[in-house]
Amino acid sequence: MLRRRTKLAAIACVGIVAVGGVAALVTLGPNTPEAASMPAVATATAERSDLVDHVELNGTLNYGAVSQVGTSLQGTVTSLAEAGATIKTGDELMRVNDEPVTALRGALPAWRDFEPGMSDGRDIQQLEESLASLDYFWSTPDEHFDWNTATAIASWQRDLGMPWRTTLERGRIAFLSGDARVHQRLVSTGEPAAEASLEITGTELHATAELDAKEQQLLRVGENVDVKLPNGTSQAGIVETVGTAVEREDSSGKKTTKIPVQLGLKDSAQAADFANVTVRVSVNRTVAEQVLNVPIKALLAQPGGSFAVDVLRDDTVQRVPVEVGKFADGRVEITAGELAEGDVVAVAE
Repeated sequence: MLRRRTKLAAIACVGIVAVGGVAALVTLGPNTPEAASMPAVATATAERSDLVDHVELNGTLNYGAVSQVGTSLQGTVTSLAEAGATIKTGDELMRVNDEPVTALRGALPAWRDFEPGMSDGRDIQQLEESLASLDYFWSTPDEHFDWNTATAIASWQRDLGMPWRTTLERGRIAFLSGDARVHQRLVSTGEPAAEASLEITGTELHATAELDAKEQQLLRVGENVDVKLPNGTSQAGIVETVGTAVEREDSSGKKTTKIPVQLGLKDSAQAADFANVTVRVSVNRTVAEQVLNVPIKALLAQPGGSFAVDVLRDDTVQRVPVEVGKFADGRVEITAGELAEGDVVAVAE
């Protein structure tokens, strides 16, 4: 931004003062000292450029929401997946009485035994699809338990070191919606098995942050962001989700409204060493392209809620009524008025 100091000489000289965050013009009378004794006035140039909003906020790198998984089986935990381990379809979550509890894929929780003669249901199709992905089910997965289902269950359990049996008891598997990462153990080996034995998360590292409600429009799904890591390097990211407003209360009891945001990293593997640490998130968002604009401090409030700017032309000051558009990063779009690119305007200090 171009700024310079200009001394004005005119029959009626002007000074700029700040009133309520915008500039106000004061006209000096005929006894005003000549221009040489007037204080210098800050100026700027009207530009035609993009208006870009910039926002920075603190975020945290993490693997997403934490949930719990375990088993309804009775017995003793004899082994347990390690914290940080990735769990895929067919991987072992834990062992109870030295028999495995395995992760399969599906959105519907396992809620009953699988056995011949059971009623049809989506959980059967989930089971068959998972067994098919492990090369144990060769028919077309559907919601009906038949001979193909029973044979696949028996073959799979035999290869896991268990007896040949065509039934699958509740608690022997856990349906997960996708690959998971073990966040932490909630029980130890030697303790009784529990339905909350492990905490798990997603496998992709994300940055999460909270926006003030007034900044909600600054981050939108699909927006590109920059995530600065503690070692000084930066990662390119993208806004994945923008949540609904939640009310927060600080230590003093003051309540504020926050908007949770989740940001994906384009190369999350490079940030894996910084899980659960604070990062700096910044974004530049173009709100208007190639528009005429001036600093907000150049605006002069006028009666009736209108605005004007003082333009310096030929050692005189001309007040020019203007109409304004969008605001961004200390500048404002001029949508109408006798103002041109390159005009020098007075700016309140």
